[in-house]
Formats: sequence, C-alpha cells, structure tokens
Amino acid sequence: MAAHAKKSASGSKRWMNCVGSLPICERLPPGMQNRSSGAADLGTCAHALGEHCLREGLESSRHFLGWTIHYEEGMDKEEWLAPGLAPKASGYYPVDHDMCSAVDVYLDVVRGELAKYPGAEMFVERRFSLEWLRPDMFGTSDCCIFQFLGLLLAIDYKHGQGVAVEVEDNTQGLYYALGLAQEVDWLFEEVEVVIVQPRCPHADGSVRRWRITKAQLEQFRDHLAECSDRVDDARDRLEEIYADPLLSDAERSEALTAWEVKYLTPGDHCQFCPKLPTCSAAWRKAQEVAMADFSDFPHAIDAPEIGEDPEDLERLASLLEWGKFLDGFVKAARMLGQRRLEQGLEVPRHKLVRGKANRIWGVTAEELRERCAAIGIGVEDLYKEPTLKSPAQVEKLSKEAKVLVAGKRAPKNAPEGTPEYVIPPIAFKGAGKISMAHESDPREAQSYDPGQDFPEEETQDEDE
Repeated sequence: MAAHAKKSASGSKRWMNCVGSLPICERLPPGMQNRSSGAADLGTCAHALGEHCLREGLESSRHFLGWTIHYEEGMDKEEWLAPGLAPKASGYYPVDHDMCSAVDVYLDVVRGELAKYPGAEMFVERRFSLEWLRPDMFGTSDCCIFQFLGLLLAIDYKHGQGVAVEVEDNTQGLYYALGLAQEVDWLFEEVEVVIVQPRCPHADGSVRRWRITKAQLEQFRDHLAECSDRVDDARDRLEEIYADPLLSDAERSEALTAWEVKYLTPGDHCQFCPKLPTCSAAWRKAQEVAMADFSDFPHAIDAPEIGEDPEDLERLASLLEWGKFLDGFVKAARMLGQRRLEQGLEVPRHKLVRGKANRIWGVTAEELRERCAAIGIGVEDLYKEPTLKSPAQVEKLSKEAKVLVAGKRAPKNAPEGTPEYVIPPIAFKGAGKISMAHESDPREAQSYDPGQDFPEEETQDEDE
C-alpha cells in the first residue's frame, strides 16, 4: 500500500476545516489512533478489484467472481486467491455478487467517460504529489481522465454503505484534480469531480457529479495552501506550549484552552477524527448545542422545552442541524470506552457485557431429522418455506434478470405512441417513509396528514 501523507487528500475535509486536528492527533497514544476496520479493508479490496479490471481492460469484475482477496492492516499489497483456496477467516474478502455489482458501476462510469472523450488519457491509482505547493502533501487517486484543452475528471470510488459522500465542494476530489492539473501544465478548461458510491442510498443516485472552472480550481489551490500554513502554525504553537519549562500547570492549561479556541473547529468533519471522544472543543460544542451540562449524570438531563416562540424554534432547528455531530460525538466516545475495556483498562461506571444470544443446534441436520422423526415430527415441519429475494437481489443474478425486474424502456427516437416500456417492469417503488430533513436536502417537501396514522372507524346506520 502507498504511504499516507499527514496532510492527505482523504483527510483534507477534516484538516482544512479544523487546522488543529492534525497536530493534536499526533500526540495521541497509539491505542487511540485510528486503526483499520473490516469495512475499510473491504473497501481496499474492492478498490483493488476495480483497479485490476481497468488496467486489464476487463468490461466486468465478474471475471473474478468466486475469488478471494486477502488484505489486512500492515500488508504492502493485497493477495489474490483462486476459488476454493481461501480460508474462512478475518482479512479474507470474497469477490461476491455484491462487490462485483458495485465495482461494475464504477467500471461503467469510467468506460462511459472515455467513450465521451476519445483520445483522453486515463490515470488509474495514480499517486499525485502536491509538494510543489506545500511539503508533506500527496495522495493516490482512484481514476483521473484528462482531455487536452478540454476536461479534467477526478473519479473517486466509494465502497462504503454507511456514510453518503457529497460531491459538491468535495476537497478530496479537488485535491486529486489539483495534482493532475500540475502534471498536465493546466492545459484544460473545466474540472469535474465524480463520486461513485453504489452501496449507499443518496437522493442524487449512486453517481454524483460536480463541475467547476479552472479558475475555481486555482482558488481551491490557494485555499489549500493557506490551510496547510495554518496547520503548521497550530503545530508550532502547540509544541511551544508543551516545551516551555517556565509555564506552571495552570498557565499551560490556560494556554492549551486558548490554542483549542483558535485552532479547533468542531463540525461534521469530526466524524472520523480519533481525537473526537476526548476533544475539549467538541465537548464544549456539544454542551452548547444540547444546552445541558454534560458533567451531570446523563439520565438527569431534561430535554429543553420548545414552545412557539421564534427563538425557541430557532434553538430547535440548531439542535437538529448539529444532530449528526452529536451522534458522532457519542458514538466515538462509546467506541473509545469499549476499546479501553477490551484492553483491560478502566472506564468508571461502565463494564463489558454480553448481548442476548439465540440458541443454536448442537447436532447435525441429519441427526435432528432422525430424532424428530422418532417423536412423530416430519421433515416438512422442520424447514421454513423459502422467502422471495428483493428486486435488487434478483437483479444481481444476471443481465437478463435485471431487464426482467426493471424492464426496458423504448428508445428515445421511437415513433409517437410507442409504449414507454418495450419490456414492462415487474417491480415498482412504493412510497418512502416520511422523515424530517434539512432544507438543503434536494428531495421534494412532502405534506403530511396526521389522520393516516389511525385506521378509519367503521360507521353503522342508526336503523341497524
């Protein structure tokens, strides 16, 4: 695997918005540093599959269906194992239908872009250095495409299904575009960032695009350099505070608080920060947002009363807007607490417990059938009837199955009066569950009838 820059592309959203996050995280003990997770390693394997297919010119990743990719933290490169050769153990990720379906979306996007821009040059898993701008800045992009005097595309594949990645103002994509721009001497006119995230639902679909001008990319370059300088300033000042032998404990504490106020900026970029659960700036922001003193016993905190006063409603709106940050703050604290307990360390008033477990059979299926038959229970009573797979799962079985489920639309140049579908679909979307969202959400606002939550009462005539 490639080395990671401290001022990396993948972490740029965090360190550009919170310039003190890098220097303060560098002082964390090893046990609190971010460690690779199973989900992250799975994503690494999916990226490796996509890379291999692009380099070999394969139309679909299903050529490797049934193979297994082995990758764990610390490995220099993933290991590929043919069907039947991989053990069932952690770190071994099967190339299954789910992975292939997602990666194929990425491959289709790349091939589609190359078809739109004949003669364009493609860069796959290309490491770009930005050290011409500032030291310790480089990264490896998934795929970039360069059209001479035309368009520069930065395509970023996301295999994750938990957190939707927005494309507009995506600093990671702009970081990669900036690296390629320097290599091609800025001989283009426009830049497009493309996020491909097939496994995570998003109102704008699994492929999201954002186009900007070359001048806007130059503005990002200047902003990136400015943020890098502020990170260095924050690091230098923090080192001065810790290294000053003349400061008393109280003075050092006061200086650190002033440093935090100046250089730490909590927000949604905190989500994957290893410092989050112990960050004083995040703690103060959580107190401010929740309007409660977290030093009290949690269950004693009452929710604030929200009336019809405009100020009250504005407080409610602010709470909702910061809800994602608060959720992440608590989740990070829970993860840190559990990690400490698993290491044998203490967390006051907390302990490790086992969750509820379901019973499992202690005999083989054949022995179970024999024993049940002896007491008059037939085989048909031991098995559930198969349940139907979802439309999405059936679509993954084959290309023909996808057409069967989703249908096939008539071509755009079809004669007037031609039905919309040549092959009608057999699956349809129902109405989604109504939920609350911020006004910036691109989905259309919905009206709501409270009466729909209650069944209609049957009425009877008076003569009955």
